[in-house]
Amino acid sequence: MIKRSELARQLVSVTKPVMWPLILSTLCRIVDQVLGIILLSLGAWGLVTIGLEYTHPTPDTATISHTAGVTFGWMIGIAFIKALMRYLEQFLGHFCAFRSLELLRTDFFNKIWPQAPAIQHTTKSGDLLARATKDNDRIEVFYAHTGAPAVAAVVVPLGALIWLGASISWIAALIILPFVALAAYVVPFAFSGPAHRAARHMLRVRGDLTQHLTDTTQGMREVLGFGYGPRRLTETDAISQQVGEAAFANRLTSGIRRSLCEGLRLFAVLTTVLVEANAVRDGSLSLPDLAICATVALCVFTPARGTEDFADDLERSFAAAERMSIIKYREPFVPEGGDPMPEGPINTISFRNVTFTYPGMTDTVRDLDDADRGVTVQRVRKQALRDVSVDFPGGQHTAVVGVSGSGKSTMVHMLLRHFDPDAGEITINGAPTTRINPDDLRTAVTEVSQASHLFNTSIAENLRLAKIDATDDELWDALRVAGMEHDVQNSPRGLDTPVGEFGTELSGGQVQRLTIARALLTDAQVLVLDEYTSHLNQELAHQVGEQVKAARPNATIIEITHQPASALDADNVIVMEAGRIVEQGEPHALAADKNSILARLLQRWDDMEAAATQH
Repeated sequence: MIKRSELARQLVSVTKPVMWPLILSTLCRIVDQVLGIILLSLGAWGLVTIGLEYTHPTPDTATISHTAGVTFGWMIGIAFIKALMRYLEQFLGHFCAFRSLELLRTDFFNKIWPQAPAIQHTTKSGDLLARATKDNDRIEVFYAHTGAPAVAAVVVPLGALIWLGASISWIAALIILPFVALAAYVVPFAFSGPAHRAARHMLRVRGDLTQHLTDTTQGMREVLGFGYGPRRLTETDAISQQVGEAAFANRLTSGIRRSLCEGLRLFAVLTTVLVEANAVRDGSLSLPDLAICATVALCVFTPARGTEDFADDLERSFAAAERMSIIKYREPFVPEGGDPMPEGPINTISFRNVTFTYPGMTDTVRDLDDADRGVTVQRVRKQALRDVSVDFPGGQHTAVVGVSGSGKSTMVHMLLRHFDPDAGEITINGAPTTRINPDDLRTAVTEVSQASHLFNTSIAENLRLAKIDATDDELWDALRVAGMEHDVQNSPRGLDTPVGEFGTELSGGQVQRLTIARALLTDAQVLVLDEYTSHLNQELAHQVGEQVKAARPNATIIEITHQPASALDADNVIVMEAGRIVEQGEPHALAADKNSILARLLQRWDDMEAAATQH
């Protein structure tokens, strides 16, 4: 658990440039609440004074009218100024809060940016979204509803009681003081530990719900197609029930606090009236002054309740800040900075005794909760590469073949520095990739993945992600090489055709060819093609592959595929099993050797194709 003082320091350090309105907001709140006490005290004094005059055997109507007029006039003026102060307090507080949230959100993305793309492998996307949006918004309480109420809860009650003691009765002031102290500074924080743990638990299960809904929305076709809807709804209801149960602890704590504070307010008023009633009987205190004492006893709890009001929300704010902080200040798997890419063409990419184990998916708040309970958190860690040594010759086409889970894509992640190896090293022209600036590396090496993302905008804008100043002619040329030219020409809007969210307006094959075209617009010397034609038929896949090689004859092409037949078009082939390289060489020579692993994979693939054709 991160200390709240440290969380507060982090929050203030990010938002210091926009904190100045809080000073004015605090002053406005103090004036507003002081005027509130004066307003009601004046009303009570005027009402009792007029009542006493009415009970006189010969009431003076002129005095009554004057008292009523003065009292009413002052109350109108005070109420107007009070309303203005209230508005300014809220306006300035929320101005600071919303500007602060903007800075916090920007800081969050700035902090997690160096963790990309590894963060996609280690953090749930729905939970990460909840931290960046909902958790960030919950911190608003820290700015808009904490500083000003906390200061006013000290200044206003003390000031009011000092004035009451000096002007009317120190006995009344001393009677009220302990009740106010308990209500303002003890009760609101009496359950801070359990409340904070409850808030952390509630935010964690809400993150689970966000992740569940994200998965459901993105997988709607599968949910409907496999009749998974009723079960999915049942799962959603179960998580929603957990959210409700988690929120109950906060509501219970809030209810207990509110009841105790209201009880203290009631006892403060009753005790003050009972004690000071004796002073009225012996003539040392007037009845209007008693009315003021009772009114102050009642009203002085309003600023004190400021701490009670923000206590629960503040726990949630700190819990949200903790969730964001854990992600923000996590050490990146790959540090920023480094040397530029070696100059000149890439001649060799080498893996030397590379071993790597994925860190595993983390849920940091859940881990902290478990650690708090003394439970050791077990993470599933998967070793993906084992002592891999291989060379990728520059300017050649190398195919990496293997079944799913054999480590093919992990080699790509290593080359692009999503992660660095646990052991061994990867070099480009002899320079270790761990010394090369990741941005420079990813400019020289570009990937076309089967899961490449398309933004919900036009074809042209998606292509220009790779080259912002690309002309329409360059776009059409890239589309031609990728075999996508005629598809776009046949669309009524051409390059302005929207692709939809996640490319849903396009077919799977069109999405893949569009991402190939986008990669061709870069100046990358190395093209990593990860299952890049998995949605294309064999003839079109072969055609696109040949056109890509013709368009970039000097490029180093590394093709990742589970289809062994694709390797026959390459200059070299690498066969992987269980994170190891088990075979490598010239593909046709290996295919001709009936004892080779590649030959067995090709035969198995042919058998599967034949069986599929028969059915």
